[in-house]
Amino acid sequence: MKIKVKLLKPFSDIAGKGMVDIEFEEENVEQALLELCRLYPDLKKELFNEQGEVTFSVNIFVNDKPISALEDVNTRLDEGDEILIFMPVGGG
Repeated sequence: MKIKVKLLKPFSDIAGKGMVDIEFEEENVEQALLELCRLYPDLKKELFNEQGEVTFSVNIFVNDKPISALEDVNTRLDEGDEILIFMPVGGG
């Protein structure tokens, strides 16, 4: 399966690009993130905590929907889907 991953700062700085096409055999967000980290190992410490779980300090969307409104990291992916990864922005 081939999907697109859009990375906003600081993730785009780590990967050296803002858009990445990845191909992998599995069908969910967690597996896509693991493949992304295999390609760009420095992303792993930003996306996963010490227990190997996706950290809550990043926002992840699939086709413009937050994974928290779907099935979290178990959200099923289809060919051509797009994942967006970015840091939450706070302010006042």
